[in-house]
Amino acid sequence: MEEVIQPDKRKFQYLKRTTEFNFKKNNFLNFLIEFDSYKKRFSSGGLQEQGELQKSLEIEITFDFKYNLLIIKCGEQSYVNIIKKIFSQNLKSISFESLSIKPLVKQINFAGEANFHNQSYFILDFLFSKLRTNNFEANDYLAISFSNNKKEIKKTSVAGNNLFAEPTVEERLISLDAINAVKFQLAKVFVNQETGTSANLDEIRMDFRQQLKITFYKEQNDSYHRSYIHHIVTSLKEGLNGTHDCQNTEKLLKVIRS
Repeated sequence: MEEVIQPDKRKFQYLKRTTEFNFKKNNFLNFLIEFDSYKKRFSSGGLQEQGELQKSLEIEITFDFKYNLLIIKCGEQSYVNIIKKIFSQNLKSISFESLSIKPLVKQINFAGEANFHNQSYFILDFLFSKLRTNNFEANDYLAISFSNNKKEIKKTSVAGNNLFAEPTVEERLISLDAINAVKFQLAKVFVNQETGTSANLDEIRMDFRQQLKITFYKEQNDSYHRSYIHHIVTSLKEGLNGTHDCQNTEKLLKVIRS
């Protein structure tokens, strides 16, 4: 439907749009692209040429005008970076901003005695406080991953129920390990005077290691996902402003553990 784009002439990678644009004025623009990556091989003359197909992905792209979001549904971070670069080069009137927590946390002012890694403080406050606004409720923490700079333990992952009550999690926090991913349930609560209270529940994994990566585990209407992503991003950015109270976060942690 569109001409094929080869982002880097040195690599045998190609993108093309495979569907019509799904457009709703002042709301969103949505379409699918195909990303094909081929192996390199050398000809008899020693020149590089295209080999067999290595990977083919169908990727959904959504420009959300309501929430000012670019949503790229793809698990391959390198492919996401390539797509963003193409958009940045060709849509110069639009500024594309990635959300990477690790460098931003270094700019936060943390007050009070610190017993955990600053990134862990930030993410705990996000989960227990900032995220629980505008009728959103976060609970049932199902998995947590930590990382550190120690040679003997580079990464620790814990799974289960009520994880923050687990001794292993407490040990990792006190050891100044940084939380780099967490899986939990997030619900949007709706109150109707006639039908009462209902909730739209989803299971979410957030990965903070590089650019923010959000994985949804339940099939929902796309409009729900976009509203969830908007709330998550807004809540994260709110936590990046002002001074962070370490002792208050530890009090919230004790409530969750009880």
